[in-house]
Amino acid sequence: MRTISRTIFITCLLVAGLIGTKSYATTFTAAASGDWSSTTTWGGTVPSTTNTADAIIIPSGIKVTLKNNLTIKGALASLDVEGTLSDSSDTLMVTGLGSVSGAGTINFGTVNWKATSSFLFTGTLNVKTLMSSQSVSVSAKVSVSGSLMLDSGVFKLMTGSTLALSSGATIYITMGSFFDNGGTLTGSYNVYYMTNSAIAGLELTSSGLNDVTVNVGSTNNVKLSSDLVVNGTLYLTSGTLTLNNHNLTLKGYISSSDSLGGNIYATSSSSIYAYAKASTNIGSLKFASNGSTLSKFEINTSNSADLISISTDLMIMDSLVLTNGRIKLNGNNNTLQIASTGKIGGSSSSSYVVTGNNTYLKLNLSNKTGAGSLFPVGTQAHYAPANVFLNTGTPDGAVSVRVQDGVYEKGTSGLLVSQFQPSVNMTWFVTSDITSNLNMTLSTYWTSDMEVNNFNRSKSYISHYHDNAWDTIAFSAANSFSNPLYGSTRTGISSLSPFAVYDESTQSGIEKQTVTTNVSLFPNPASGYINVMIDDASQKTASFQLEIRDMTGRLVSSSLIGYGNNQINIGSLSNGNYMMKIYNNQTNVVKKFIKI
Repeated sequence: MRTISRTIFITCLLVAGLIGTKSYATTFTAAASGDWSSTTTWGGTVPSTTNTADAIIIPSGIKVTLKNNLTIKGALASLDVEGTLSDSSDTLMVTGLGSVSGAGTINFGTVNWKATSSFLFTGTLNVKTLMSSQSVSVSAKVSVSGSLMLDSGVFKLMTGSTLALSSGATIYITMGSFFDNGGTLTGSYNVYYMTNSAIAGLELTSSGLNDVTVNVGSTNNVKLSSDLVVNGTLYLTSGTLTLNNHNLTLKGYISSSDSLGGNIYATSSSSIYAYAKASTNIGSLKFASNGSTLSKFEINTSNSADLISISTDLMIMDSLVLTNGRIKLNGNNNTLQIASTGKIGGSSSSSYVVTGNNTYLKLNLSNKTGAGSLFPVGTQAHYAPANVFLNTGTPDGAVSVRVQDGVYEKGTSGLLVSQFQPSVNMTWFVTSDITSNLNMTLSTYWTSDMEVNNFNRSKSYISHYHDNAWDTIAFSAANSFSNPLYGSTRTGISSLSPFAVYDESTQSGIEKQTVTTNVSLFPNPASGYINVMIDDASQKTASFQLEIRDMTGRLVSSSLIGYGNNQINIGSLSNGNYMMKIYNNQTNVVKKFIKI
């Protein structure tokens, strides 16, 4: 009985030994350095470059050069490189349970690890393109000069391994992922996510990261697993970059595609820092409609002309820090809002929020603070901040401010008053969700280059457009501030609409004039000539400056005229509407005429 049991045990050991040992059809061992195709290299028969059942060995000290694709395919197919195997332009494909091992050097144009293959190589691998469609643990020293393409599976860099990417090399991630298991990633490279959702890994953590492209389709996303620093350009082509409670630092630029839905999903646990290099247009940030909240947003670029655009609504919970560079609200009716828990730090004539058509900076205000709140807004050409103070009795609420170059006859439309009348060439628009008991004090600020048409800041005031007209209040001297800025203040504001800054002589109604000088135009409309009749006996010896401007404000004609009838040649003007201004130190008249 003991004899039978011993026999069975020995049989099991033999079977186990057979299963654990590969039986190769043929073993080829390189005998000398040389071309793969040479019999001298192998000391006889040359192994096939399509290996399905053989063991191919290149011993240490042997250098073999190949000028053909090499396939290692099948459970009995192996390649063991202890020396050197080189082919600078062809492909080494490992698939179907094939394996590559050794501690030597492999130089190839392309290496493709297909599903179910084994990569046990621990030496040096130099390739232009490395492709992987399976999970693989890399213990080698890998150098990629062109592309690393992770189609699927997990790419693990094991302890002691390195992946060195040449300048300009790109990691393409389709369904694969990159995992750090103690290895090192070096080089100056780009990352491109394509086709499918992905969880970012080691590929976004290196200081050598340049461009990052998210192009995964409108319904997919790339989710961060750590803070992201982009030294080059962040391309949001399609899909969403989900910050996932991490921070985004832009040291370069951003490019987004509104039409394909490229955007950012952010929450109050994430911050964005814009530290761009010198440029005039950093690019545009677009946030997902349900993911447009940040803890902190800071712009501190190397050039005060730098401009980063935000094309969607954005809420900032903690702080907006304006150190250098400008933020432009570039969408349609979008708002940059600072939460009641937040604040604005910094701001100056070189760092502020550029508002556009119906885009606002919005702050939550309270009369309990005892101080006003500065809205650091402006246009691309000018810094024109405003300060808003809620007087006692006004309930807490949100106030929004934007500015616009120019002052219009009807607040937002009509003739451009600031082309002809003394004024500050800026309109401040103020709105609020406070619907009752509003009592506001508004201060507006400007620089001297915004003053037009002999504006007299020593006799100026803030005019309010309401009841279809610009109103007039007592004038006073504007205050002078650093930067240098000048400012006026108006108290007791109980309704909101456009505000502008005029002086004592401003006539906001275009057909009005500062004195009773009788000026008439005829015919009107006119074609070749138009007559300008000045009928004021007190100015018979006076001269008048005549300026004609088109409806964009462009000066098209200028001349001197006198008392009586003056015939003006307008034959060279294009057909359309024009404004004529006639003025001297006693007269300031603006008339509209039509050229036909």
